[in-house]
Amino acid sequence: MKVIKFILLLTFALISRAHAASCAEQPVVKQIRSEINFDVRNEKLCQTLTTLKTVRMKASRFKSKMNRGLLAKGYWPYLRTQGLKAIEISNSPSCKGIYGFVDQARKPWTISLCPLFFDKSVSVPDRMQLILHEARHFSGHPHVECTRGTWKGVKGGCDEAITNEGSYAVSAESMARLGMRARNLSAAARANAKLLALSYAQNRFNQPVFTSGARAVYLASDEQEKGFFFDGKNFYPAPYVEDAYVVSRTSAVDVFPKYRSEPAYVLNLYSSTHAVDEKAPKGTLPAEYNRLSPSERPEVIDIVTTGEFLCFVQPHQLDCSTSGKKKASIWLEKSIERVFTPEDLKVKPARHTLYIVDREGKMILVRLKTNGESSVSEVLNPIGGIKGIAQLKATRFGLRKDGILMMEKSGRWAPVPNAEGARFDSLSRPFIWSPQLISGE
Repeated sequence: MKVIKFILLLTFALISRAHAASCAEQPVVKQIRSEINFDVRNEKLCQTLTTLKTVRMKASRFKSKMNRGLLAKGYWPYLRTQGLKAIEISNSPSCKGIYGFVDQARKPWTISLCPLFFDKSVSVPDRMQLILHEARHFSGHPHVECTRGTWKGVKGGCDEAITNEGSYAVSAESMARLGMRARNLSAAARANAKLLALSYAQNRFNQPVFTSGARAVYLASDEQEKGFFFDGKNFYPAPYVEDAYVVSRTSAVDVFPKYRSEPAYVLNLYSSTHAVDEKAPKGTLPAEYNRLSPSERPEVIDIVTTGEFLCFVQPHQLDCSTSGKKKASIWLEKSIERVFTPEDLKVKPARHTLYIVDREGKMILVRLKTNGESSVSEVLNPIGGIKGIAQLKATRFGLRKDGILMMEKSGRWAPVPNAEGARFDSLSRPFIWSPQLISGE
């Protein structure tokens, strides 16, 4: 087995080296250098500019709030119109915490790229939008302080509105177009672009692009042998996940098997076919899971965060860590039905606090501490027969133990009207998603 792994790693290294040697030698690079001055020896920058120059788009148009028409003529014509003349690699003090910047007093127009731009965690689609984003600043469009969302309070972290058509409007549109219309990019790259588009739309504008949110949950019906994405209003077809646990987080939906001999995988949320990636992209939790031998694999039924803690939920156990170091392990005699956050239950937020409900409906309050001295106590269960809760579009939805999907109205639970009596077996946590980015394959 070790020999096979070594061969695979060696093959990957050789392919990578061959690609590195070929980028500067491509005929298109000579043309790019005649228009934009850059260090052709930097492989990541060479790849990014080559992709910006050569990416082919489908001619059809798409309707989306993220499409402002800023890039309608193509990515490279946009850069030429903006007047980009040079790209340099910078280690300036201005680079602290950012990917790049533009000095508007400097001519000819130059983008300065910081070390973060070249970090291995940054994908090619993200590097593409970063260059397009910075080029928008040649015509002004300064950022403002974020007043909402993930970056609330960060000065210069947002644009006021997408209708102002500033740099983040370019970021969102460039990724939406790449995900929806690119012809010569892999399905994985297009899916990554769609995720980035939604992330920018959700988090980088003080006036929300999607006023009703851009989130969904996954529902599975064993009775119908069907899966669905539900955005709070409509149901959309999704893969049916059988004999596995669907674990969703903000930007991903992972599937962990009930049987440890089977692999974990990732659902592609942004493809009309919703293909699964059974190889699990490198760096994802399923990939890390698959690296373990079957005897070492935990039975992961959920993953939840609270404060600094990341907690893996197993049938009888909650394992929580901070900064990769295990800080708390809580074992329950009765198997775990669901773990809720204070936000799920609409109780007063308390940092490092979770609520566990077991299969008998008993609720356990868990107070986690970074020194390992966590505490547990039984409390009254305020949700009775509800076994799962998710918040979408300012409305709480709950899955009843008999499989009926409920919604909260004026403090009372009522069946979701358009569920038409369907019974579901699981309700995931919300994740970033929009039906606007499903077509276009």
